[in-house]
Amino acid sequence: MGIERGWPSSGELPDGAPERSWTQWEFWLAWGEEAPWSPPRRDKVFVFFPADLDQRMEKARQAAGDSNRLHALDLQQTHIDQVKQTNKHYSTFTDADDLIKQCLVLDLPTIPRTKPSNLKYATLRSFFKGRGQKLEELHRRLTVRARQVIHGLGGTGKTRFVVEYALRHAEEYQALLFVPADTRETLDRNLATLCGPLILDLPEQDAKEEAARYDAVIRWFQAHQNWLLILDNVDTAEAALTVEELVGSLRGGTILITSRLADWSNEVSTLELDELAESAAVEFLLERTQDRRRRLLTDEKDAQALAHELGRLALALEQAGAFIAQKRFSFADYLARWRHRDQAVRKWNDERLTKYPRAVVTTWDTTVQQLSPEGVALLRQLSWLAPEPIPRSLLPDGPAQDALAELASFSLAKFEEGGGRFRIHRLVQDVTRERQSGEESDRSLRSMLEIFNKVEYGDPQDVRSWPVWDPLRPHLYTVTTFAGQYGIADPTTRLMNGLGLLLLAKASYAEAEPLMRRALAIDEASYGVEGASRRGHRSQQPGAV
Repeated sequence: MGIERGWPSSGELPDGAPERSWTQWEFWLAWGEEAPWSPPRRDKVFVFFPADLDQRMEKARQAAGDSNRLHALDLQQTHIDQVKQTNKHYSTFTDADDLIKQCLVLDLPTIPRTKPSNLKYATLRSFFKGRGQKLEELHRRLTVRARQVIHGLGGTGKTRFVVEYALRHAEEYQALLFVPADTRETLDRNLATLCGPLILDLPEQDAKEEAARYDAVIRWFQAHQNWLLILDNVDTAEAALTVEELVGSLRGGTILITSRLADWSNEVSTLELDELAESAAVEFLLERTQDRRRRLLTDEKDAQALAHELGRLALALEQAGAFIAQKRFSFADYLARWRHRDQAVRKWNDERLTKYPRAVVTTWDTTVQQLSPEGVALLRQLSWLAPEPIPRSLLPDGPAQDALAELASFSLAKFEEGGGRFRIHRLVQDVTRERQSGEESDRSLRSMLEIFNKVEYGDPQDVRSWPVWDPLRPHLYTVTTFAGQYGIADPTTRLMNGLGLLLLAKASYAEAEPLMRRALAIDEASYGVEGASRRGHRSQQPGAV
């Protein structure tokens, strides 16, 4: 330690703290002096004094030109005396060679060559599209609250999102740990596995009891700082309860939770992950299949149509891209087979290629299984509507609204505009319709028609009624189209006729004519030509019959 490093530190000192220089404070803070101003760190500290230190100090005193310099030397001497009194935190050296030899044999703390990490995936690199701003938002949020739930519909890419965050900010953490947590048993077992030699390498790794290994890992978390723990697939109420209990017991690190559940306690913050923007979805499909698809002049347009058909859902896009690349299909080939419900396409999944265990059409099965009968019934009804936002006021008060809240809690419905409207993802609707039996389809479609039939629309040719008609317009068109395909006449034709009159009033003649012709055709098929004529299509208006 150089004698000239004894200058006092500037600034106001804590109450009762001795006056010391910056380098002297470094020693005592690292050593962990027992005092209110000094945290007990107990780091390994090494101080080297030259063998002729006393002579150097005396020479320095003789050369001192003012009282400030003498005061600094007094502080340094006090510090030297205190260090020597510890009897183990210093040594002396005769020359530079002697100092080098002593440093080479120091008992320095062992620094691990790599940080503990068991991340499940590598970076997606350029395939990670459209999430840059969301990653930045997550990073900002974590500076305020170090417990965040990334929630959203199954298949939005929540797991890859948090892993990508971990990889991009790896330098900020001392450990990157990934734990599947879909059940209490899975969480406990996977936490205990962190004890092993390839991850935390704890002494308890050979313990036969899982509980002993689990407790050792929890102690490691509690004793360390700046770790990142990802708890993945916390998709049930039971798993969420277990995770919240765990999160409440851990401090000092960052916890990211992925879940389809939207509702959590105040112990954690929530960040919703939605489907990709159209531009990002198209860009992904083009790059994912680069040099491996059958190229057409319409590729970009077809990729846009496919992204729309798949609802820009990350998992559906990945499975489509992997299938097209493997089979050397064009986008148009895949799109045609998907629309024709080719099960070889819809149920295809190669986990090695997609890094996902299930096909998109089965990814929501476990979620639907958790719904109440009322929730399942409402989901089936809503599957007959358009994927556009649905006015919440369409559903009657009571059980239907409770069922809607349940769908939203599992991310199967998404509220917008402060809860005034909601939407169902088009793939969820598609798969739900596909999974219904003939009897279930008939029952759910008829019940949805009945809900529409009870709405007080007003006269479609009166502009004052248009605020009621316009939000329901895409859904009326969709549900009546399905009803026409199933041959359901009443109230389908009345709803079609009312929508046609609305379009006529808006001078949308090209849209109105086919609707009214379809309504007439359905009535003629059901009641005959004379019966249809007696029903008088132009005069029939929902809500005014």
